[in-house]
Amino acid sequence: MQLKGVSMQKKWFFLSLVGATIASSGTLFGATNSEADLSLSNLLAGSMLSSSQYRLKTQTLAETETVDMDEKKQCPVEVEDPCFNPCCCFLNPDSVGMLISAEGLFWSTHEEDVTTGHYTIAIAPNNYTVDIDPSWGGGFRIGLGGRIGEGWDIIGIWTYFHDSMRDTHRSNPNATTQTVVKTRLRINLNVADLEFGRSFKAAKNLCYRPILGLRAVIFDQSLRFDFSQIISMGTSTFGDHRATCDFWGLGIRAGLFANAVIGYKFGIYGLGTFSPVYSDYDIEFSSRTNNTTTTDTDTGFHKWVWNAQLGLGVDWSTYVSNDRFFIRIFAGWEYNKWFGANKFSNSIQVLHTGTLRNRAGDLSFNGLTFGGRFDF
Repeated sequence: MQLKGVSMQKKWFFLSLVGATIASSGTLFGATNSEADLSLSNLLAGSMLSSSQYRLKTQTLAETETVDMDEKKQCPVEVEDPCFNPCCCFLNPDSVGMLISAEGLFWSTHEEDVTTGHYTIAIAPNNYTVDIDPSWGGGFRIGLGGRIGEGWDIIGIWTYFHDSMRDTHRSNPNATTQTVVKTRLRINLNVADLEFGRSFKAAKNLCYRPILGLRAVIFDQSLRFDFSQIISMGTSTFGDHRATCDFWGLGIRAGLFANAVIGYKFGIYGLGTFSPVYSDYDIEFSSRTNNTTTTDTDTGFHKWVWNAQLGLGVDWSTYVSNDRFFIRIFAGWEYNKWFGANKFSNSIQVLHTGTLRNRAGDLSFNGLTFGGRFDF
């Protein structure tokens, strides 16, 4: 009996040492120091956990830590579901709450009756029809804004685009009278938008952002024709026609931005807006022949110009630095149409005996849009 008791005491002593080692390390099976604080005195006092109880306790602690880590991966704000779409999440409260964006524009210009139709000019004694082939121009779009509430933001956006097109038209190359017309079309577009929006989840991987705001537009267009007419008898006629179609206006803009996550932080986005702009037009037209001014007109009027914007593309977005910063990179195709924006004056008969009229064609831009956004 005594030997047996000595053996039991040795077993208790051995188990006490093991328990003290576990308590000092505090990391066995994923347990923390506070959770695994099993002191030697407690063990000697008979409060030692059995091996099955200890495994159950450490397993429970590991599951608790896993849940905590999953919660940290969700949005820093309290929501019912995790933010599967980064565009619907909100930054860490420690962030400043501002955002900046920059985009590059590579668009093609199409103007009805100029680049997609025929523009008739009069060179006595005949009229000539000129086509200007569409070209590609460049521009940019920059934005600055901030958050004004849970999911709400306000952003100021400036869009600038410039395009210049040239063409040369030759008529009757084998006839006794030859006419050469060189054309040039220049376009400068400035659009300022102040938009309000709110991002929210419509589905697990789908985010919507309705848009409503104000718009200001400044549009400058110039169209020039330089012509020369040579007759085989030695006589010649030269001159130029110049036309401008400028307007500025104020209006509203409304639309919807949508983003769907497809995996690995990549998504597909779509944009659609509609904007009526009340515009003030300034239309000028002048013509000179052999250094003599034959026509010089300047008219002005007001009218509504309607704009439609459509965009579709792919993006990649992520949160960094403990959700303090948000980064988004995107590229897509964009289409902008200004209905009835072309009001260039145009001659319908020989200038010195004819009349002038204003066009009513549409002006559109479409092409590649790429850029990024940084929230901080």
